[in-house]
This record gives sequence, structure tokens and C-alpha cells, in this order.
Amino acid sequence: MSARRKKTDYRYLPLRARLAMIVQGKKRKCGLSKTAARYATPEAELERERLLGPNPWAGFNHNNIACELFRMDSIKLAIAEFEEAVRLNPWEAIFKINLARAYIRNGEFEKAGVNIAEAAKREPFSPEGFFAGGLLCEATGKPQEAARCYEECLKYCPEGIIRNQAAENLAVARRMNNNKSGK
Repeated sequence: MSARRKKTDYRYLPLRARLAMIVQGKKRKCGLSKTAARYATPEAELERERLLGPNPWAGFNHNNIACELFRMDSIKLAIAEFEEAVRLNPWEAIFKINLARAYIRNGEFEKAGVNIAEAAKREPFSPEGFFAGGLLCEATGKPQEAARCYEECLKYCPEGIIRNQAAENLAVARRMNNNKSGK
């Protein structure tokens, strides 16, 4: 008896595995018709994968709704919307920063710190990230670190609301720091 190999249906392989087979020159084995195999290129497969991948604009509606809820002090609802925005688009750093600010307002400092750290990996020089870091340090009673965060925020933010808030918070953090050192 001869051992027969089981025939594999390559159409059900993951797209990356099929792409690897195409790159290796095994176009017919990966489940493509003769015509499709003739025109299959790694570039075409990568473009297809990009088009089928997550939408880079996903989550912005949830983020905008959550920002309005945050302004209206509906923190629990804002957190739920920010979490949905992060779930839909985990690559957008501002979603994680906004979620961290909501966690700070809600008193969940550990979760806020995790989100700020993840956002800093994505955008290390984000003024919003430094501002949120300052808020976290302020809330946990670390005025020196808060002042450093606000100074960095001012360095990277040329103008706008964040700059004004950071300047005000920096002054408060310096006063708190002076009060602590004066006692």
C-alpha cells in the first residue's frame, strides 16, 4: 500500500499564508484560478489585505460623542464610548489619551496610567499626552512630576486650548510644589 497524501484546499488558508505561497511562486497551489494566478502579485494581495483591514477612520464618531459626554460630566457613559473608540481603532493615540482623562476624572488612576503609556508609545511627543500625564500626576499627589509634564506640553504645543490649560495647571503645580517644600 502506498501512503497517499491528503490534498489540502489552499483557498481556506489565511491571507498571509497564501501571500507567502504567491511570493514563493506557488500561485496555482494557493487556490487561484489560472487567470487569477497570472495576475496575482504580492502588491495586489497586500492592497487587498489593506482594503479588508480595519478602517483608519473608525472610532472617530464614538470619540466625538464621548468628548461631548465628558464635557457634560457623564463620565461613565463617556468611558464606555471612549472604550468603544479604542476598540474600533487601537492605533489612534488621542482615543487612549481621552480615555485616560476620563479614567482620571473617575478616579481609576491605574487604568489611566496604562492608557497614557500606550499612547506615548504611538506618539511620544504629543502635547495632549503630556497634559494627561500632568493631570494624572496632579491627581496622585506628585506636583513635581506634574510640573515637568506641563512644561513638556508647553514645549510641544505652540498654541490652543491645551496650551492655555497646561500653563494654568503648571502655575498651580508650582504653587503646590512650593507649599510642600515650604512646610
